[in-house]
Amino acid sequence: MDRSPFNASSVSSKFGFSLDFAETDLAKILCTAVALVGLIWFLPESPRWLISKGRLVEGQRVVAALEPDHYNSEAVILQTRVILDSVQGRTHAKKSDLITNGPTQHFRRMLLGSSSQFFQQVGGCNAVIYFRYAYYYSVLFQTS
Repeated sequence: MDRSPFNASSVSSKFGFSLDFAETDLAKILCTAVALVGLIWFLPESPRWLISKGRLVEGQRVVAALEPDHYNSEAVILQTRVILDSVQGRTHAKKSDLITNGPTQHFRRMLLGSSSQFFQQVGGCNAVIYFRYAYYYSVLFQTS
């Protein structure tokens, strides 16, 4: 196993965990996948999704669990109403809205986001960020 100062095992155990018991990368991926799928069963549904599907009581219960307040409290009812108003007020966009420059400027937003991602890849900033520690290490600890 590679023990260079730049791999994930050099991170302090206070900030993460390690799968050193797994010998191969496939075993590490499978362990992580099983843990994630197992944890999904304990997560509640999104209150926005529940309210958009007409399940208001369940949505309000999830909001109450997230707020740490009781079910009929004023804060929970207000948050549920805010979510309900935003769900009822949303418009259903069409795919053709992406190529038109209407009042919501979808085309401009799409062009801005995709061009910034394109120039990140072409400019190589991600490679510079990734290899900067190796460069700093070689500059700081070079032997002449």
